[in-house]
Amino acid sequence: MQLEISYLEASRRVSCNLYNHLAWLITDASPEVGDGGRVKVSPKQHEQVLNLAQDVCQTVAGIPTPKHIGTALHILKETRSKATVTLLNRFGNCISYQDAQRYITTMVKSVDEQTEPLDHLSILWHLVHICPTVLLEDLKPSCTAPTWSSFQAFLIPDATPATVISYGTFFPKSPTDPDVVEQSVQYCMHVSRKQGQEFTIITFDQAIYEVDLGLQKKNPQKYATLILRMGGFHIPQNFLKAIGHFMQASGIEDIMVEADVRLCGTANKIISGKDYYAMLRAHTMVHAAMFALHWEVFTRWLIIEEKDLECISVLAINVQLLLDALLEKDVEKASSACADATNQLKELSRLMAEFDEVYTSPTTKLWLMYMNMVMILKRFIHAERCRPVGGTPG
Repeated sequence: MQLEISYLEASRRVSCNLYNHLAWLITDASPEVGDGGRVKVSPKQHEQVLNLAQDVCQTVAGIPTPKHIGTALHILKETRSKATVTLLNRFGNCISYQDAQRYITTMVKSVDEQTEPLDHLSILWHLVHICPTVLLEDLKPSCTAPTWSSFQAFLIPDATPATVISYGTFFPKSPTDPDVVEQSVQYCMHVSRKQGQEFTIITFDQAIYEVDLGLQKKNPQKYATLILRMGGFHIPQNFLKAIGHFMQASGIEDIMVEADVRLCGTANKIISGKDYYAMLRAHTMVHAAMFALHWEVFTRWLIIEEKDLECISVLAINVQLLLDALLEKDVEKASSACADATNQLKELSRLMAEFDEVYTSPTTKLWLMYMNMVMILKRFIHAERCRPVGGTPG
């Protein structure tokens, strides 16, 4: 069960007959229908008709709609209250708690399928860094292992067209002034319409983002085609700060200091979320060290449990090919080695997940959660750097 949560999706799912019938009941719409088979109403009336139509679909036919799914997910996100969702469901205002949980699971699985190739590349990067190691003793590193960013950049061809930068009107006021923000947004929307774009996507820093979000909430009809994004710097910085808060008193600061990754004062700044690049580098290094320790214990478990090690043997061949390709700077050969290792990496990921379920001590779970959080951070950075967004002013 997966459904886009938007008025556009709701409009697609509501039949013309139901839409027209409700529009004639609650508005003064004319009997004539347009090219799409629907009567013409104002934007506000359109929302009212869609909301009522979704209530009919949910209550009478039991059909999940964007409105009812979105309401349940929003309540769970804000309150995490099963009782509130259940009460709203009984009043017919949202889907059931169980359906909401199934929908969340479906979304998570969809995300996992999309991020699986990147996770596989990250595992390969870790293996390149730690080899030779347990079960990979025969591997011969032929070059200095690249950083995570260099490794990703090496494997992904840069086919993104160069960004065209232009400047709009200058305002002799603070950039966070609501009038300046509103005028800037209107200018960007004007440019989008001039270029034939239906939507305007604007990226702001955190301070201006909050101001514009308030403007959009104040006048949703006016800014219905506006899509706001916070800058790719502020989102990971906030997430890094959350990681630091989560790992406080875990000993991670002592690890950084003892390993000469950072001095004591800098380690404190990293945990408190005050230095983006230092945080990113430090967490990447700690994550790599934790993977090496995790791999050693994991491989011992494989041997003790007498698991099938054929996937490791085949994987070792592809990792060696990858090492040779990195030395030769042969992108095609490296990409081929990564692609050939896909099946082995899937099996390896399955075995790792099985191993992680075995160890349930609080300390183990804490550091596994930390490794997962750093992987989420890497996925976001990868998406920001590699996913092209074309034709968006702002």
